[in-house]
Amino acid sequence: LTPRILAYPYGSHDDDVERRAREAGYVAAFDVRRQGNPSFAQPLAIHRSQVYSEMSLEDFAKNLNTFNQEAIK
Repeated sequence: LTPRILAYPYGSHDDDVERRAREAGYVAAFDVRRQGNPSFAQPLAIHRSQVYSEMSLEDFAKNLNTFNQEAIK
């Protein structure tokens, strides 16, 4: 099996790293930015949230909320 998905160490990447990942045959890669991913997200710069062993279920649920909820005025 050839790996096709990459998790950047510590989420660290830039355009050069993404280019090298693409050249190496990766089709998707993840960083650790706690942000949502729009449908047009770059496949070699997909955001994901880190999950820590000391997180409570409530903390985990909060971590999944990637947008700021505001009342519609």
